[in-house]
Amino acid sequence: MTPQQIKLIHTASSRAGLNRAQYELMLINVGGVSTCKALTHEAFEDCMAFLEDSGFPGTYWRERVNKRGGFANPRMVFKIRELHGQYEELRGDDDPHYELAGLVARASVTTTRDINALLPREAWNLIESLKKMIERLAPKQHLAPALTDQGGDLPF
Repeated sequence: MTPQQIKLIHTASSRAGLNRAQYELMLINVGGVSTCKALTHEAFEDCMAFLEDSGFPGTYWRERVNKRGGFANPRMVFKIRELHGQYEELRGDDDPHYELAGLVARASVTTTRDINALLPREAWNLIESLKKMIERLAPKQHLAPALTDQGGDLPF
């Protein structure tokens, strides 16, 4: 957060009529933080859109938030499919088998099984989960150089 952004969010909360307790609740519930200095850029935009809804004049921030992609972008979908393929290659007979649709349903708040219907945050969480699943299998298989190799000889 820049000093200008901090000043803007304080000014906007005052002009929207929020008291200190309401301001802190907004930071926690909308931004996911306890102090405005810890806001990410996206969370800052979310808080500003909330403040516009609460009475701060303008529609810039609401429009900006609405223009964000509602679902996981094609790069995230590709990465999920790629990591799931790596997991399937590394998985041994005694390791659990997780179908992609089941993993998607588990990662989704709405329990969708459609990978393209994941929200960006859900897709990111699934990507990180798949990376961890691969990291757990990689030492057993002595494969997955992209995740475990630190510049040594590749197995091919």
